[in-house]
Amino acid sequence: MSLPEILGAGAAAGPFFSASEHADSPKPPNAQWRGVMITAPAETVLSPRQPMILIRGTYRISGDNYPAKDKLKLVALDVQTKKEYSGVAGQQDPSRSIPRPPSPPPDPQKLARMVFSGFFNADLVATLKLPPAPATYRVRAELGPIVSNDVTIKVVIR
Repeated sequence: MSLPEILGAGAAAGPFFSASEHADSPKPPNAQWRGVMITAPAETVLSPRQPMILIRGTYRISGDNYPAKDKLKLVALDVQTKKEYSGVAGQQDPSRSIPRPPSPPPDPQKLARMVFSGFFNADLVATLKLPPAPATYRVRAELGPIVSNDVTIKVVIR
């Protein structure tokens, strides 16, 4: 159960993705908090010089709720058209035809005492294939059954 497994990261080039903490990454409200939290600017200007909409997030998940086989999914709903865009954050593994060898199941008692946590940063434009048009999106992240807060992003084109 490594970071690449939880976030869907692989070796191939793809949309921008990193697992680094930044000054503007969301911070868990307290040590007991568990879940997924995202943040993004309320307004983003897209242009040839700035072609990305960055979303930053953090997760802290109890081991007994850890969705080991799930990948981090980003979802954006166009508020006006109600069209939904979704995609897996992180780079995609180019060798999908060769399955990973199965990992031995973890000890349930040890797993219950563990907490998995980290950060993520992704480009919504490339990950979700958003159209280059003005819009307002309501965005969330999902890790299996665990759903983040929603953020609203107004996109302006220049």
